[in-house]
Amino acid sequence: MKENEASRQQSSPQCLTLSPEQTRRVYGICHLEGDAEPSLVIDRLLDLDTELRRKHGLSLAKAQMVASFLDSAVARGWKPDSVADYVTVLWNRGIMNLSEPCFRSLISLVQAIDLRFWGSIENFIQYAAKHNVRIGNFRAYCAGTISLEQLLQAEGFQ
Repeated sequence: MKENEASRQQSSPQCLTLSPEQTRRVYGICHLEGDAEPSLVIDRLLDLDTELRRKHGLSLAKAQMVASFLDSAVARGWKPDSVADYVTVLWNRGIMNLSEPCFRSLISLVQAIDLRFWGSIENFIQYAAKHNVRIGNFRAYCAGTISLEQLLQAEGFQ
């Protein structure tokens, strides 16, 4: 009986083993968070990830793509608490999808957008959401899938 219990305990691990790099990262975060306990830091990180995935319905892979986008956006001065909401608005309106190429394009856009012209990222998102059909028509014309005549007709000029 004791042997079965001992083997069962060995087959169901009670703790998670971190690699040396992961351990250094956790301790680094602990130090930056005012010498917080490692278990508390890990719980907070897991809670943030779970909240992101549940709130926006993202898989782990898509959450990682969003995280890379967030890193790029925050580096450009965007407010981190609203970036995921912007992406969700664009996704729900059909302006973008959560594919890797789309996120690469979005990261390029974030790096190139001129906020002096737009005033704020909120202005740009509102414009994109309001004009997504027109933007789609123009992109289709640029891609060669519709003719100039079709573009003008879609825009109401013919």
